[in-house]
Amino acid sequence: MTQVVLVGAATRTPCVVRLLERMTGVPVGFEVDPELAVALGAAVQAAVLEGQISGVEVMDGSYNMAMHDRALGFDGVLAGSGDE
Repeated sequence: MTQVVLVGAATRTPCVVRLLERMTGVPVGFEVDPELAVALGAAVQAAVLEGQISGVEVMDGSYNMAMHDRALGFDGVLAGSGDE
């Protein structure tokens, strides 16, 4: 890991910054506005879900395939996966 990017207003809290730097060993950068990153991510995800853009998938560390599939209207069975 070479860079830590903080997203969300709570990440401006000094104890969060110190904890992440201690856990990762990487200095936290402040080049990205945390609130703007959340707003932009939400706008991109909304456009994906509405079918306005394609070829983009927004994921984070808490990615859960079942939740993703439900959000996009899939039944959880992938063709050719042996789960049919």
